[in-house]
Amino acid sequence: MDDYACLICTSIAFKPVRLGCGHLFCVRCLVKMQRAGKGECPLCRSQVVLLANKDSLDMTLMRFMKDWFPKEVKEKQRENEREIAHEHAGAIVGAYHGGPSDGDRCVVM
Repeated sequence: MDDYACLICTSIAFKPVRLGCGHLFCVRCLVKMQRAGKGECPLCRSQVVLLANKDSLDMTLMRFMKDWFPKEVKEKQRENEREIAHEHAGAIVGAYHGGPSDGDRCVVM
């Protein structure tokens, strides 16, 4: 399983992206790095992160992991969906309150 883990979040590399340097990350971690403007691979420091696109998705590995690690792939997919929903909710609350700030977080008790 370690061979198929994202080197950032250490869980299975859901929708695995192989960078030009050969290192593997899950698409979610890669997108976070790109949004933050981080261009260097966290392992080898090659300037390849911002060059990654849909062609960097390793489809063969993705199919392999779905076949051999279905439980882990489904859990990672659910985790990603929860994280995306949380980000969208935060953006909506921030827009409603005139912009995000620490005091504007929605808390349900």
